[in-house]
Amino acid sequence: MTVDLERIIFECQEYRILGYREYIAVDQDAGTLFLTTKSEGDGTGRSVRAIVERILNFSEPLRRAMDNTTAVSGTKTWRERGMDISWHYHPDIGLNLSVLIEPR
Repeated sequence: MTVDLERIIFECQEYRILGYREYIAVDQDAGTLFLTTKSEGDGTGRSVRAIVERILNFSEPLRRAMDNTTAVSGTKTWRERGMDISWHYHPDIGLNLSVLIEPR
């Protein structure tokens, strides 16, 4: 899968999502992305997550699985379209998501 992870950062800037760098880190060369929603009230983490889901074209079953994860679920893993995805949820820090994209 070929994806420009830097596009996610660009869109965060385009949509003027203030403070987005506190929520996301990308390494284009390594093909990795890390995201936290930080369980805050202003919605910034959720806005960044929505951009990530759209650009990486997460499937609806994956989105549902992430939405249904609770603190007692532990770390969940998913593989689709050349991406290894893992996440866990904690009530104090929100959803933590890691994506590794296979090189082509």
